[in-house]
Amino acid sequence: MEAKLNKLKVPELKKELIKLGLPTNGLKADLVARLAKAQLKSSKSDEPEKRKKEESEDEDESEVEEVSAPQMKRQKSTTKKSSSQEISAPISFNKLREGPIDVRMVCVDPQNSQRNLSFHQNDLEVRQNTYDYHSNCDFIKANVSVRGGKWYFEVALQNTNYVSVGWCTSDFSHAKGTGQFWSWDCQRQQKMSSGDSSKYGEHVGHGDVIGCGLDIEMKSMSFWNNGKEQGVAYSNVVPNETGYLVPYVVLTRRAQVICDFGKNLVFPQEGYNKLNSYLVDKDIQKLANVYSKYRDIGKEANEEETLSASQALEQECIGMEGIMQYISDLKFQDEDDPAIFLICWKLNCKRLYKISKDEFMNGWAIQKCKSLDDMKAAVNRWKDEVSRNDALYKRFYIYMFDYLREDKQVVGIEEAMVAWNIVLKEKKWGMQEQWIKFLTEDKRKGISRDIWQQLWHFMQTYPENLKDYDPTSSWPLVYDSFVEWMKKEEEKKE
Repeated sequence: MEAKLNKLKVPELKKELIKLGLPTNGLKADLVARLAKAQLKSSKSDEPEKRKKEESEDEDESEVEEVSAPQMKRQKSTTKKSSSQEISAPISFNKLREGPIDVRMVCVDPQNSQRNLSFHQNDLEVRQNTYDYHSNCDFIKANVSVRGGKWYFEVALQNTNYVSVGWCTSDFSHAKGTGQFWSWDCQRQQKMSSGDSSKYGEHVGHGDVIGCGLDIEMKSMSFWNNGKEQGVAYSNVVPNETGYLVPYVVLTRRAQVICDFGKNLVFPQEGYNKLNSYLVDKDIQKLANVYSKYRDIGKEANEEETLSASQALEQECIGMEGIMQYISDLKFQDEDDPAIFLICWKLNCKRLYKISKDEFMNGWAIQKCKSLDDMKAAVNRWKDEVSRNDALYKRFYIYMFDYLREDKQVVGIEEAMVAWNIVLKEKKWGMQEQWIKFLTEDKRKGISRDIWQQLWHFMQTYPENLKDYDPTSSWPLVYDSFVEWMKKEEEKKE
């Protein structure tokens, strides 16, 4: 049904919605989903009551099944499942993090290092106890591992002896010569990886706090000294066949450190996750129940029909109708509420109005949210953080371009204008109404990345008017056209 409606133009969709007495606000995807839902409801109302009863009985007997292969039989529809019904079957997903919530440090090679090291403060403070200057290094690592996402931890130096901080593969062993590592030798000002070393970073000393950030998707690793970024140290961090990376520290003669994985970070870095923040297994299932409920909304299936790999992937996503119900249940119902965009940003969603199983499960597990109440509180917190932090607001704004464009080079003009009205609401730009009107009259079909990103800077430079506009500045041509349009509008008033 939605495929046919997608072929209609926005004015045609709005015309049909008006006939049904339904609102016409939102992106084209909103209009399609709203009209499809109304038509589906209308067609069902004409069916005999007996048929409804039979369908209801069939649905009550349906079971939740995992889509685990490119070809499989489609599960029976659970569209009408009661919101209070619990899904007891366990759900599998690609967890980004493995290990206990209580993060501790352990020896990499216990047989060689155990006698040289002492552990304190829940195994987060570690001391190397040898006086021998020529003794071997002792390696320690965290009892958690990650396979995706962005993660950050800190190491506070308790003296001036040599320490290296970084990440290693889960099979790393100095004694056995296995695995890989990437680190910063803080005192020697060198970055060191398996078989390589080079100059990096500023000098550090007693009392300094070393931050280490890993971005697995970007294959990059960066370091901070007392909150000051030292730059990207590595851009080729790729886990070996184990697939997992682990925080690790190297200690030499009498070195002493205190590690922090999220409880009391001194210089937390925006965009990076805390390693001690994740749901325990019993709460993972509660979160899975929430996911399953909204995944099944709007999904109609014939159990005899087989699914291709792409169709199976679609079945495992929360679609447009599910998202609309999800936002409604979270009580974010204002037309210009940015809640859905904030959620997709924080969950790192890649496709417009679709939330995959891994995105939903990992995103909320990292936030330690297992219920709608938890999620609502998190969204309200994000709204407050974004409104108070311009740098954070900008990151949210930049994300929106890739989210809206999907696999296209530009964002459709209608989608862009609707998104601007929602995302930029808090900025209260003095010329936003004129900007939207200009684009409408300009008959521009799409917004490029450059135009989207430069709008943020244009707003900061000219928050109220264009009196100080410099025509020799290097703004994209569309902004020069906007300035000329504004002049003509002022002339009309005179």
